[in-house]
Amino acid sequence: MEELLTNIADRFISLQPRHRGDVALKNYVEQYARNFHLTEREMEVLYHLVNRTVSPAELGKKLSISLHTVNNHLKKILETALIRGDRSLCIRG
Repeated sequence: MEELLTNIADRFISLQPRHRGDVALKNYVEQYARNFHLTEREMEVLYHLVNRTVSPAELGKKLSISLHTVNNHLKKILETALIRGDRSLCIRG
């Protein structure tokens, strides 16, 4: 799971606009979430994991959810991307 998460984060970061920074990344994740109809929680999980501010286990503690739930959100994000035709997050680098 850690390798997949790293791949997703790297791929997502490589796809975002050239201007980097926390606000730019947050805006990009929010736009992505809206385009793919992700829930607020899925968007929050995606942002923190892509931004690499915390590990999945730490994120679970921060959001008061289990690691299993964090992984389920990640799985749902990937499934949503595949269903809606965005394979860019799912391609192994």
